[in-house]
Amino acid sequence: MTDKFNKEELSFEEAIDKLDVIVKELDSDLLSLDEAMDRFTEGLKLIKFCQRELDKAEGKLEQIVKEDGEFSKVISFDLPGEENNNQEDD
Repeated sequence: MTDKFNKEELSFEEAIDKLDVIVKELDSDLLSLDEAMDRFTEGLKLIKFCQRELDKAEGKLEQIVKEDGEFSKVISFDLPGEENNNQEDD
C-alpha cells in the first residue's frame, strides 16, 4: 500500500479503510523499519484528511441547526484557508 492518495478522489470512508489496513500492516511486524515509517507517515496524512472532513461535516451541521434547534438554510461550508470559500446567498 505505497500508492499516494488523491484527496479529491478519496472519500472519508475510503480513508478510514486505508487507515485500518495500515494499522494491520504495522501490527503484523512484517514490515522493515523503512516500510513501517512510510506507512506511519501515510497514516498521519490520512488522519489529517479525515479530521478535516469531520470538521467540515461539523460545520455543516452547525449551520443546519441553530442553537434553539430550528432548521436553517443549508449552505456550503469550507474551512478557513481552503480554496473554495462559499458564502450564504440571500
